Amino acid sequence: MSNIERKNTKDGKQSFPERICRALDIEPDVLPHSSLVEIRGRSAVTVSGGGKILDYTDGEIKLALKKGAISIRGKRLVCASFCAGKVRIEGRIESVSFEEDTKNRGKDIC
Repeated sequence: MSNIERKNTKDGKQSFPERICRALDIEPDVLPHSSLVEIRGRSAVTVSGGGKILDYTDGEIKLALKKGAISIRGKRLVCASFCAGKVRIEGRIESVSFEEDTKNRGKDIC
């Protein structure tokens, strides 16, 4: 594990990316290889930084992220686009939830 990927330690030290973000007063999601979730009303969700589709039904679409997974639940959900780690999901969005440490198994689409 590189210094960049190191998480907070038991003694409270921050990782290198966390220190940079704090010093520059920016959000961690602007760094490369982080996930960004954008919700547009109740009809669309765009996820950048996703890797694989873990589950796909018209009621739930679950995507692997670098450090877990995101699950979008609703009605008539469709994956409108999936390319270069950016996914757009459309339909009637009812909930968006995150899971930690999900194994990255699923289907590579792009």
